Amino acid sequence: MKTRRLTAALAAATMAAAGCKDSTGIDPPTAGSLAFSYTGARSGSYSANGLLTRDGESSFVKQSFAAGVTLSNGGRAYVGMLAYAPVAATTGDEVVFLFPSVGPGQKLTLTETCAAVGCSLGLIAFDANPDLADDGSDTFYFTSGTIEVNTVSNGRMTGTFSGTAADSLGTRTITVTGGTFDVPVRNESAYPSGSRAAPTAAFQRLLTRRN
Repeated sequence: MKTRRLTAALAAATMAAAGCKDSTGIDPPTAGSLAFSYTGARSGSYSANGLLTRDGESSFVKQSFAAGVTLSNGGRAYVGMLAYAPVAATTGDEVVFLFPSVGPGQKLTLTETCAAVGCSLGLIAFDANPDLADDGSDTFYFTSGTIEVNTVSNGRMTGTFSGTAADSLGTRTITVTGGTFDVPVRNESAYPSGSRAAPTAAFQRLLTRRN
């Protein structure tokens, strides 16, 4: 069940389209933003701003964007967030979060795995190629931290986040501070089930943390 839920989150998000109304008759999302600073094994700042745009049936245009999607599974409501900041023609730094849907002013705890019902997960994949199953990206999974939702209004969600993330071996860590997001959020029902693409490689790595 967790696999289906997580897969649906990003698969639905990656099918957003720009321009006029899509084939569902629903207006497309607007631009979003997600930013933070990080220190440790890697250091720098991250900023993704723009509109998530569909590229064929299985991917998105490799341009800067941040977006969200709501979904339900097992009677629970969830939110998935995806941000991408290009660093080269085919690669970029990708950020993925999945957490239970909450109201304004609520804070969620990021966990390393998804053993608990209603867990909150996140990762940062540096130098990722979302079109490849094995893209050789340098991926850090949040082992602790928080996401706080500040506002939920008019199809948008804003909030803050911070925490510590480690690589798959747990030998290198980064500390994330000053995280902010302001993203458009669409329901998964806006996307035809037959057109939902396979998740990106970064999201597949997040799936491995579910148990």
